[in-house]
Amino acid sequence: MEALILTYKYWIILPLAIVEGPIITIIASFLASLGLLNVFYVYPLVLSGDIIGDIIHYFVGRVGGNRIIKKYGHYFKITEDNIHEVKIKYFNSKNSLWKIITLSKVTHAPSSLIMLVSGILKIDFKQFLLITTVNNIFKVLVFVLIGFFFGKSYLVIENYISNSWIIFLPIFGIIVYFLYSKK
Repeated sequence: MEALILTYKYWIILPLAIVEGPIITIIASFLASLGLLNVFYVYPLVLSGDIIGDIIHYFVGRVGGNRIIKKYGHYFKITEDNIHEVKIKYFNSKNSLWKIITLSKVTHAPSSLIMLVSGILKIDFKQFLLITTVNNIFKVLVFVLIGFFFGKSYLVIENYISNSWIIFLPIFGIIVYFLYSKK
């Protein structure tokens, strides 16, 4: 990955950040700490990549989400009525939307899923974009600082980030279960 970034430099950072933002951010920031890249170019590129990735997830959910639910939802006991109920219960107020998206960005694991669900629920795009942008500004800054100052440990950090879903997904599921079961 480092060789790819060093070969193509800034041209490859944005596309890679769309696919896997945090790891690319740490690697590119580490390379910036060595003087091989400029951190002031890295930050806006990976920030843009994260935002574009969120937008792609949102529109995949918005455009194709209902078809996916109709076709495969019954395997997971998900129906259009369930989705409507989730929107009313959890995504209806601006405050709850901020909390849900922020929680998904902080835990990193369910983030893509929340972006897809936001699209499926047809959350107002401007509001979605504002919330994800604000969250990404801080999240990317944290990863840039980690990469810049602790980049030599990126393999260990990558392992923790890649495996964080093992911890946070069950916690997220339990929270959703208890919120959903309070009928």
